[in-house]
Amino acid sequence: MVCKDGAAHSLFCSSSDLRYLSSKSGFQLPNSPNTIRSILTNFANTVKADLIIEFEYLKKQGKRFALSCDEWTSQKNHRYLNLSVRHKEKHINLGLIRIHGSCTVEHTISLIKNRLERFGLDSDTDIIGVTTDGASVMVKVGKLMSCYNQLCFSHGLHLAVVDILYKKNIEREEEHQEIT
Repeated sequence: MVCKDGAAHSLFCSSSDLRYLSSKSGFQLPNSPNTIRSILTNFANTVKADLIIEFEYLKKQGKRFALSCDEWTSQKNHRYLNLSVRHKEKHINLGLIRIHGSCTVEHTISLIKNRLERFGLDSDTDIIGVTTDGASVMVKVGKLMSCYNQLCFSHGLHLAVVDILYKKNIEREEEHQEIT
């Protein structure tokens, strides 16, 4: 719930309902939010270590990967960059990268390369293609990276539908005004 729904660590210590449900399910919740944070951090580090091992194994088999990246803004106006790596058998989310301040093309590429390196991947040798949305920064990111760039068809289709549904059509408005 902490990772998926954004619940505070302290909620598991202060909510009698959550503690009751957990105990009935056979789980004993820690009493300290710091202990909960430590458990989550240790689990995240274990998952990351397993992914690094898996990537090394796949690279030794000659596998290469495709990268999907998308920048988005939360309801609290926080900006993030999401990275996902794909290969034939699996889709692996490398997580969100918090973006502070402006994010130039060069900075975006640096964020991508740093995150890939944290998982033992090299953008020049291990990534064969990158999929981005049609935002100008992301288009340029795709062009400057050393791999093939594919714009996301879903984003393009969504933009076309939004244009048709929500853009004002001046000609129709003028016709409507003349008729009345």
